[in-house]
Amino acid sequence: MDVIGKTQGRSTLSMVFRGFLTPTEQVMLSKRVMAGFLILSDWDAYAISSVLKLSVSTVYKLKHYLELSKDYRKFLEKLLPKKIPFQPQKGPSAIPPLVKLLENIFEGYRHRSRLLYS
Repeated sequence: MDVIGKTQGRSTLSMVFRGFLTPTEQVMLSKRVMAGFLILSDWDAYAISSVLKLSVSTVYKLKHYLELSKDYRKFLEKLLPKKIPFQPQKGPSAIPPLVKLLENIFEGYRHRSRLLYS
């Protein structure tokens, strides 16, 4: 992790993650980071589960980890200092802002995954 942390530039870090992680792993990592953002924004676990297609138990595990790990909380707050407002919507219009944020986490990842868009 120290080597990854010392890499210079966002494109280098993105390239490292794309090289080490399969597309499915990239999507799952993005979902878990996004779930962390939403937990910090006081979203309900069931809403997070529904929007990101994660199990409720995964969301609660991440919530518990955020309570225990101050470093992970600081990391997420540094990446996204503002809270994401909860605006419950149904249908395809509910997901695009979250999709955009997830795609920005892994710059250059353009393939659509059945895990994210099903």
